[in-house]
Amino acid sequence: GIADFKRAIELDPENYNAWVSLGYAYYTLSPIRPEMAQQSVDAYNEAIEISPESPDAFIQLGILYYSREQYDTALTYFTKATELAPYNSNAWYRLGQTYQQQGNTTEAKKAYEKAAALLPTGSPDRQVIQEELDQL
Repeated sequence: GIADFKRAIELDPENYNAWVSLGYAYYTLSPIRPEMAQQSVDAYNEAIEISPESPDAFIQLGILYYSREQYDTALTYFTKATELAPYNSNAWYRLGQTYQQQGNTTEAKKAYEKAAALLPTGSPDRQVIQEELDQL
């Protein structure tokens, strides 16, 4: 839990995975404790400072802002994640979802197609993406 991640960070303040995990732990509690959302953002930003070339914290920040319907901010983070990790199907999928929420079906389709191309044919995730594409 949160105490474990904080302890890991005390032992190694440069532990990227511990910061990302702490951010996620705070995020999961934010619906019932809204003040945790900012702590989540702070933890993800610490992770980004430690490893600015790793996409995970950017994806997680995008998810956080998407869940709060702050789509422009989410788009910024998902775009950065796709730039850092063009092979990450989740980043492309999330980018597609965000474009779709904004009504930009052209860009949503492009992002979904890139996500699908990174996944094996017939995989459940690829099927979900195909369903999203079929709705556009």
